[in-house]
Amino acid sequence: MTPQDTSPAKDSRPGLSQILSLLAGLLMLTGTLSGLLMLLLKASRGSAPEILSLYPLLALPLAFLALLAVLLLNLGRRRPPAP
Repeated sequence: MTPQDTSPAKDSRPGLSQILSLLAGLLMLTGTLSGLLMLLLKASRGSAPEILSLYPLLALPLAFLALLAVLLLNLGRRRPPAP
């Protein structure tokens, strides 16, 4: 006889923490790239579109908040139940 896997079946759908992690990563990546592009344009042409100045100011704090939410979700999941 072969041993059977008795572990619970894993759901293939992404959880909330995975979605928030992906969102935070995308916001960090696009915010950093737009900030670098803004710096390069200001250095070469002397001006940059206003959206390149504002987007990192919005995207990077939102990414931080999303990562903070992931941290809190994972802490709540791993905390043992009260007796």
